[in-house]
Amino acid sequence: MANVEYTTMAAVSTTTGGGWPRVFNVGSGLMVERAPTLGDTTTFKDTVRWTVDDSGFISDAGTCKISGTNLKDNYQSLRFGNEGCIYPPAKFITGFQMANQTNQLGGHGMYLRRMGLIFRNKSGTEKFWGSEARARPNTTAKETWVHQISQTDIATLSGYVVDSLVVEISSKTGSGQSTSKVTLGGFKLFHSVGPANMRWVVGAMRERTQIFGEGSIQFN
Repeated sequence: MANVEYTTMAAVSTTTGGGWPRVFNVGSGLMVERAPTLGDTTTFKDTVRWTVDDSGFISDAGTCKISGTNLKDNYQSLRFGNEGCIYPPAKFITGFQMANQTNQLGGHGMYLRRMGLIFRNKSGTEKFWGSEARARPNTTAKETWVHQISQTDIATLSGYVVDSLVVEISSKTGSGQSTSKVTLGGFKLFHSVGPANMRWVVGAMRERTQIFGEGSIQFN
Protein backbone atom coordinates (compact mmCIF):
# COMPACT_ATOMS: atom_id res chain seq x y z
CA MET A 1 0.00 0.00 0.00
CA ALA A 2 1.43 3.38 -1.03
CA ASN A 3 1.89 6.12 1.52
CA VAL A 4 -0.64 8.95 1.34
CA GLU A 5 0.21 12.40 2.60
CA TYR A 6 -2.75 14.04 4.33
CA THR A 7 -3.30 17.75 4.99
CA THR A 8 -5.78 19.28 7.44
CA MET A 9 -8.04 22.27 6.79
CA ALA A 10 -10.20 24.47 8.98
CA ALA A 11 -13.65 23.16 9.88
CA VAL A 12 -15.40 25.99 8.02
CA SER A 13 -14.66 27.72 4.71
CA THR A 14 -16.53 30.90 3.72
CA THR A 15 -16.04 33.91 1.46
CA THR A 16 -13.78 35.46 4.09
CA GLY A 17 -11.67 32.56 5.34
CA GLY A 18 -10.56 28.96 5.15
CA GLY A 19 -10.79 26.78 2.09
CA TRP A 20 -8.72 24.45 0.00
CA PRO A 21 -6.92 26.24 -2.87
CA ARG A 22 -6.59 23.18 -5.12
CA VAL A 23 -9.87 21.41 -5.59
CA PHE A 24 -9.27 20.50 -9.27
CA ASN A 25 -6.13 19.62 -11.16
CA VAL A 26 -4.95 21.71 -14.11
CA GLY A 27 -6.87 21.28 -17.35
CA SER A 28 -10.41 21.40 -18.72
CA GLY A 29 -12.57 19.31 -21.02
CA LEU A 30 -15.39 19.96 -23.45
CA MET A 31 -18.92 19.85 -22.11
CA VAL A 32 -21.85 18.88 -24.33
CA GLU A 33 -25.12 20.76 -23.85
CA ARG A 34 -26.62 19.54 -20.60
CA ALA A 35 -29.43 20.55 -18.26
CA PRO A 36 -28.73 20.57 -14.50
CA THR A 37 -31.03 18.55 -12.24
CA LEU A 38 -30.51 20.85 -9.23
CA GLY A 39 -30.45 24.63 -8.81
CA ASP A 40 -31.38 26.44 -12.03
CA THR A 41 -32.20 23.63 -14.46
CA THR A 42 -31.84 25.65 -17.68
CA THR A 43 -29.54 23.88 -20.17
CA PHE A 44 -25.86 24.87 -20.31
CA LYS A 45 -25.32 25.67 -24.01
CA ASP A 46 -22.38 24.74 -26.23
CA THR A 47 -22.34 26.05 -29.81
CA VAL A 48 -18.74 27.01 -30.61
CA ARG A 49 -15.09 26.13 -29.96
CA TRP A 50 -13.05 29.08 -28.74
CA THR A 51 -9.34 29.09 -27.82
CA VAL A 52 -8.83 27.86 -24.25
CA ASP A 53 -5.63 28.33 -22.22
CA ASP A 54 -6.23 26.32 -19.03
CA SER A 55 -2.60 25.68 -18.10
CA GLY A 56 -2.84 27.64 -14.85
CA PHE A 57 -6.42 27.22 -13.62
CA ILE A 58 -6.77 25.75 -10.08
CA SER A 59 -5.78 28.37 -7.56
CA ASP A 60 -6.02 32.02 -6.57
CA ALA A 61 -2.90 32.79 -8.61
CA GLY A 62 -3.84 30.64 -11.60
CA THR A 63 -6.20 31.53 -14.41
CA CYS A 64 -8.01 30.05 -17.38
CA LYS A 65 -8.35 32.28 -20.46
CA ILE A 66 -10.96 31.79 -23.19
CA SER A 67 -10.68 33.96 -26.30
CA GLY A 68 -12.20 34.20 -29.76
CA THR A 69 -13.75 36.29 -32.54
CA ASN A 70 -17.53 36.31 -32.83
CA LEU A 71 -20.00 37.36 -35.49
CA LYS A 72 -23.13 36.22 -33.67
CA ASP A 73 -24.43 34.92 -30.33
CA ASN A 74 -22.33 31.95 -29.16
CA TYR A 75 -21.79 29.77 -26.11
CA GLN A 76 -19.12 27.37 -24.88
CA SER A 77 -19.32 25.12 -21.82
CA LEU A 78 -16.18 23.72 -20.17
CA ARG A 79 -15.75 21.09 -17.46
CA PHE A 80 -12.88 21.30 -14.95
CA GLY A 81 -11.95 18.20 -12.95
CA ASN A 82 -11.32 15.74 -15.77
CA GLU A 83 -7.61 15.61 -14.87
CA GLY A 84 -8.14 14.97 -11.17
CA CYS A 85 -9.82 16.30 -8.03
CA ILE A 86 -9.77 15.94 -4.23
CA TYR A 87 -13.46 14.86 -4.37
CA PRO A 88 -14.93 16.63 -1.29
CA PRO A 89 -18.09 14.98 0.16
CA ALA A 90 -21.16 16.87 -1.04
CA LYS A 91 -22.92 16.78 2.34
CA PHE A 92 -20.42 19.30 3.75
CA ILE A 93 -20.52 21.77 0.82
CA THR A 94 -22.31 25.09 1.29
CA GLY A 95 -21.36 26.94 -1.90
CA PHE A 96 -18.50 28.21 -4.05
CA GLN A 97 -17.06 31.30 -5.73
CA MET A 98 -14.92 32.22 -8.73
CA ALA A 99 -13.39 35.42 -10.09
CA ASN A 100 -13.98 36.42 -13.70
CA GLN A 101 -13.00 39.31 -15.94
CA THR A 102 -13.91 40.32 -19.49
CA ASN A 103 -11.82 42.65 -21.64
CA GLN A 104 -14.60 43.70 -24.03
CA LEU A 105 -17.94 45.34 -23.28
CA GLY A 106 -19.09 46.15 -26.80
CA GLY A 107 -20.17 43.98 -29.71
CA HIS A 108 -20.10 40.30 -28.89
CA GLY A 109 -17.78 40.61 -25.90
CA MET A 110 -17.30 37.26 -24.13
CA TYR A 111 -18.19 36.81 -20.47
CA LEU A 112 -18.88 34.19 -17.81
CA ARG A 113 -22.63 33.55 -17.95
CA ARG A 114 -23.18 30.53 -15.66
CA MET A 115 -21.36 28.18 -13.28
CA GLY A 116 -22.23 24.77 -11.89
CA LEU A 117 -20.95 21.74 -9.99
CA ILE A 118 -21.22 18.08 -11.00
CA PHE A 119 -21.45 15.53 -8.16
CA ARG A 120 -20.75 11.78 -8.49
CA ASN A 121 -21.47 8.75 -6.29
CA LYS A 122 -19.73 5.40 -5.94
CA SER A 123 -21.75 3.80 -8.73
CA GLY A 124 -20.79 6.59 -11.17
CA THR A 125 -24.17 8.34 -11.18
CA GLU A 126 -23.87 12.12 -11.67
CA LYS A 127 -26.03 14.99 -10.43
CA PHE A 128 -25.56 18.50 -11.84
CA TRP A 129 -26.22 21.74 -9.91
CA GLY A 130 -26.50 24.92 -12.01
CA SER A 131 -26.49 28.62 -11.17
CA GLU A 132 -28.77 31.22 -12.70
CA ALA A 133 -27.66 32.97 -15.90
CA ARG A 134 -26.22 36.47 -15.61
CA ALA A 135 -26.26 39.40 -18.00
CA ARG A 136 -23.06 40.62 -19.61
CA PRO A 137 -21.15 42.80 -17.11
CA ASN A 138 -20.86 46.54 -17.56
CA THR A 139 -17.25 46.64 -16.35
CA THR A 140 -13.88 45.23 -17.37
CA ALA A 141 -12.80 45.05 -13.73
CA LYS A 142 -12.46 41.65 -12.04
CA GLU A 143 -15.65 40.42 -10.39
CA THR A 144 -16.06 37.57 -7.90
CA TRP A 145 -19.31 35.62 -8.13
CA VAL A 146 -20.56 33.74 -5.07
CA HIS A 147 -23.13 30.93 -5.20
CA GLN A 148 -24.73 29.27 -2.19
CA ILE A 149 -26.26 25.79 -2.48
CA SER A 150 -29.48 25.19 -0.58
CA GLN A 151 -29.74 22.59 2.17
CA THR A 152 -32.60 21.03 0.22
CA ASP A 153 -30.30 20.38 -2.72
CA ILE A 154 -27.47 19.13 -0.49
CA ALA A 155 -29.87 16.71 1.19
CA THR A 156 -30.38 14.95 -2.17
CA LEU A 157 -26.62 14.39 -2.53
CA SER A 158 -26.03 11.85 0.25
CA GLY A 159 -23.18 9.58 -0.82
CA TYR A 160 -21.99 11.98 -3.54
CA VAL A 161 -18.72 13.91 -3.87
CA VAL A 162 -17.81 17.05 -5.83
CA ASP A 163 -16.48 15.83 -9.19
CA SER A 164 -16.31 18.82 -11.56
CA LEU A 165 -16.81 22.55 -12.05
CA VAL A 166 -18.74 23.58 -15.18
CA VAL A 167 -18.73 27.07 -16.70
CA GLU A 168 -20.74 28.51 -19.58
CA ILE A 169 -19.08 31.35 -21.52
CA SER A 170 -21.24 33.53 -23.76
CA SER A 171 -20.91 36.22 -26.42
CA LYS A 172 -24.65 36.82 -26.41
CA THR A 173 -26.03 40.24 -27.47
CA GLY A 174 -24.29 42.99 -29.37
CA SER A 175 -23.71 43.78 -33.03
CA GLY A 176 -20.86 43.38 -35.49
CA GLN A 177 -17.67 41.34 -35.13
CA SER A 178 -15.64 41.40 -31.94
CA THR A 179 -12.45 39.69 -30.74
CA SER A 180 -12.48 39.35 -26.97
CA LYS A 181 -11.32 37.34 -23.95
CA VAL A 182 -12.66 36.27 -20.58
CA THR A 183 -10.38 35.22 -17.71
CA LEU A 184 -11.43 32.86 -14.89
CA GLY A 185 -9.64 32.07 -11.64
CA GLY A 186 -9.71 32.13 -7.86
CA PHE A 187 -12.09 29.18 -7.52
CA LYS A 188 -12.98 28.48 -3.87
CA LEU A 189 -15.25 25.82 -2.42
CA PHE A 190 -17.16 26.60 0.80
CA HIS A 191 -17.68 23.85 3.38
CA SER A 192 -18.76 23.25 6.96
CA VAL A 193 -17.79 20.00 8.66
CA GLY A 194 -18.98 20.67 12.18
CA PRO A 195 -17.65 22.21 15.43
CA ALA A 196 -14.48 24.31 15.49
CA ASN A 197 -12.46 21.38 16.83
CA MET A 198 -13.24 19.31 13.73
CA ARG A 199 -10.74 19.17 10.87
CA TRP A 200 -11.13 18.27 7.20
CA VAL A 201 -8.38 15.73 6.47
CA VAL A 202 -7.50 15.79 2.77
CA GLY A 203 -5.57 13.20 0.82
CA ALA A 204 -3.87 13.45 -2.55
CA MET A 205 -5.27 14.82 -5.80
CA ARG A 206 -6.35 11.70 -7.72
CA GLU A 207 -8.25 10.30 -10.69
CA ARG A 208 -11.93 9.32 -10.79
CA THR A 209 -11.03 5.63 -10.50
CA GLN A 210 -9.64 6.41 -7.02
CA ILE A 211 -12.48 8.59 -5.71
CA PHE A 212 -13.49 6.36 -2.80
CA GLY A 213 -10.23 4.49 -2.26
CA GLU A 214 -6.92 5.22 -0.60
CA GLY A 215 -6.24 8.94 -0.33
CA SER A 216 -9.89 9.94 -0.08
CA ILE A 217 -11.03 12.65 2.31
CA GLN A 218 -11.53 11.62 5.91
CA PHE A 219 -12.70 13.36 9.07
CA ASN A 220 -11.21 13.59 12.54
